[in-house]
Amino acid sequence: MRGVWRFGVLALTLAAGLFWPAATRAQEPGAAVITSPLAGATLNGIVPIAGSAAHPQFQRYELAFGYSPNLTDTWFSLQAPVSGQVVNEVLGRWDTTQITDGLYVLRLRVFYGENAYLETFVPNVLVQNSTPTTPAPTPVPPTAVAPAAPTPDPTSTPPSIDLPPTATQRAEVSAGGGPDSPASPGASAPIRINASLIGVAFLAGVRFTLAAFLLLGAYAAMRAALRFRR
Repeated sequence: MRGVWRFGVLALTLAAGLFWPAATRAQEPGAAVITSPLAGATLNGIVPIAGSAAHPQFQRYELAFGYSPNLTDTWFSLQAPVSGQVVNEVLGRWDTTQITDGLYVLRLRVFYGENAYLETFVPNVLVQNSTPTTPAPTPVPPTAVAPAAPTPDPTSTPPSIDLPPTATQRAEVSAGGGPDSPASPGASAPIRINASLIGVAFLAGVRFTLAAFLLLGAYAAMRAALRFRR
């Protein structure tokens, strides 16, 4: 029974030793507060930073800024350390024209010992000093306009045009006249005979006649053969 009681006392002592410093730190007096600018604000020019930096054992406070997100935990001093406490006043002034536009994070540290301090952060403040440029409109080339045709002057005399002489049609030679005699108005057209066409027609008639005789001869021979067999 005594062993159980001693174990309980030891456990309570260890628990008090572990949680007492944390409770003490949570109730630590002093203030490290930035009231302006707030997170997400857009800044340009020289920006006043307002808030409070105070502690019973106050030594100094420091303002710094870094890139957001600050993955390398790199900080740049905004001004020299200040040895006087400030309550709800301007802590310092930040000249944002000396840095490039972008997202940053502010930090305030209030020191009350060699390595003891309170701190606060203001994340995602946007520095924007350059004015966004609007692209100039693309010039449109002028549309080419065809020159207007000149209006004729009604009082002016149109130029005369010389026409070539009309060719006279040569009269056909009549059937009874000579080569130089002109044809009479009532005469009929001359009759022309094509000898080559007549020759072709004659040969065709001769071939047709021979073919007819050959067919008749073959028919007579066939009838004579049939009679001979009977």
